[in-house]
Amino acid sequence: MDRDNGIFSEFLTYPMTRAEFLLGKILFSMCITTVQALTTVVIGAAVLDVPLHAAWLPMLFVANALCTAGSFS
Repeated sequence: MDRDNGIFSEFLTYPMTRAEFLLGKILFSMCITTVQALTTVVIGAAVLDVPLHAAWLPMLFVANALCTAGSFS
């Protein structure tokens, strides 16, 4: 999408490698999706009385990270 909008060619002029650029995009997406997932779980527990098991939160984070990072490959 960045390439289609012309932003990617601008990013290539910055003093960073393509791998650093891609890693930054992946880490940013992982942070955003983690906040979204936690917000959804907390609101579901508070509003809909969904049982919240603290032992499942690390598994949620790992699944979230794998799905987000996997979408870039």
